Amino acid sequence: MKQMRLLFIFFTGTLMFFCHCALSYAFPIPDTGQTTCYDSSGNTISCAGTGQDGAYIINPMSYTDNGDGTVTDKVTGLMWQQQGDGTQRTWSDAGTYCSNLSLGGHSDWRLPATMELLSIVDYGIYPGPTIDATFFPNAYDDWYWSSTAYSYNAATVWDVGFDGGTNYNDVASTTDYVRCVRGGQASASFRDNANGTVTDTGTGLRWQQGEGGLMTWPNALSYCNGLGLGGYSDWRLPNVKELESLIDFTSYGPAINTTFFPDAQPLIYLSSTTTAFATNSALDVSFYDGLIDGFNSKAESGYVRCVRAGGSPFGDVPGGSTFASYIEVIYNNGITLGCGNGDYCPSQDVTRDQMAAFIIRALYGEIFTCTGGVACSTTTPVFSDVLPTDPGEATFFPYIQKLSELQITTLTGAYLPGEDVSRGQMAAFLVRALQVRAGQPTESFTYTQTPYFSDVPGGSTFFKYVQRLKDLGITTVTGTYNVNQIVTRDQMAAFIARAFLGMN
Repeated sequence: MKQMRLLFIFFTGTLMFFCHCALSYAFPIPDTGQTTCYDSSGNTISCAGTGQDGAYIINPMSYTDNGDGTVTDKVTGLMWQQQGDGTQRTWSDAGTYCSNLSLGGHSDWRLPATMELLSIVDYGIYPGPTIDATFFPNAYDDWYWSSTAYSYNAATVWDVGFDGGTNYNDVASTTDYVRCVRGGQASASFRDNANGTVTDTGTGLRWQQGEGGLMTWPNALSYCNGLGLGGYSDWRLPNVKELESLIDFTSYGPAINTTFFPDAQPLIYLSSTTTAFATNSALDVSFYDGLIDGFNSKAESGYVRCVRAGGSPFGDVPGGSTFASYIEVIYNNGITLGCGNGDYCPSQDVTRDQMAAFIIRALYGEIFTCTGGVACSTTTPVFSDVLPTDPGEATFFPYIQKLSELQITTLTGAYLPGEDVSRGQMAAFLVRALQVRAGQPTESFTYTQTPYFSDVPGGSTFFKYVQRLKDLGITTVTGTYNVNQIVTRDQMAAFIARAFLGMN
């Protein structure tokens, strides 16, 4: 049993560590599923005020059974194979199996990365399998292959145990079960907030940049609960999924981005998640290589890095709202400044001048020039109704000038900056902008010829853009696209986050 091997390795100190290569993921991290709290002896206690994993429900796991042998994770947007075929395979054969899989009308299946597999583990279930049996029937309380191989030793690969939610590095020639996935992947992106905190702009989590030090599990919970840092007092000890999301799968010793976390230790860090199969222990993560262990007693010491759930920066966007994570992410990436007075105005219509600002910031941030390196704010106006001397449009003038230069807008004469943007127009803006980012002509792209939507037939002005948007997974609707419907600012946040930031 691999859990026993983990126990032996940690207590003998003979573990060989290797660099493992995979990507971090720009999506909200699903909750662990743990809702019960325990004292250091493993006894059940009230969760109130403990700071333990069970005291918080953040991004609760939620799925849709698509009725075609697939399940969609409504938090991450990933689509999963609902049931495997019950065959254990070598790592190479597992990858081949997924790449050859045709299921639910899709053929772009792949072997999931470690963090993706961990995202569907339910740490509130024991005995296993530690996964929602309603949506994933006939799962095994055993080990499943990930796509994540050690770069130091190509013969060794990560797998994830659905008998407890730990992971392990195993030789690729052994056999494990397989569950395939489809959906986008994106690299993690951090922002130094210059106040002792770092924001992961993909997950929306804000992290303590420095080191909390070495302490026992009860002391770690108390330390994070009492931390005041960066103007915030709602810090907590991260759950195991959140902690694992910090692992840099391209490095080891320490396996974390040392540019943003320069004092990180290549040692054990504590999570707030109790081990379901040994409730006097807590799950921890080795920041040497990302190994999750569940056998360390809560009386033993580990290092600590506190976290807070970024939270919405805008007063009119509740943290639990459908679009909160998208709005948070585009704010963290400097794509929106809100609508003033600390608000985002999520239900307000998007106007054409706002659209220009969203897109140019998504492409360049605030540092860009127009043709020949001239400041866009001083160039000759392209449009008669967008002038740098117009108090209402002066703010948007540079963005609109750049939009025209890039041929993301093809209008001449008037731009109509205050006019609302329809979903069809938005599709054209986004697709052309993505072509610019790829270094390709704005109109030179392929798209599916068979119409996806009943209201966007082949002869429609916006047909090719809407088709391309669907091909890229930036729109997820089916049946009707509502091509003439006006886009609201909360919807725009979702489209921008999916198109430019890799969110699902």
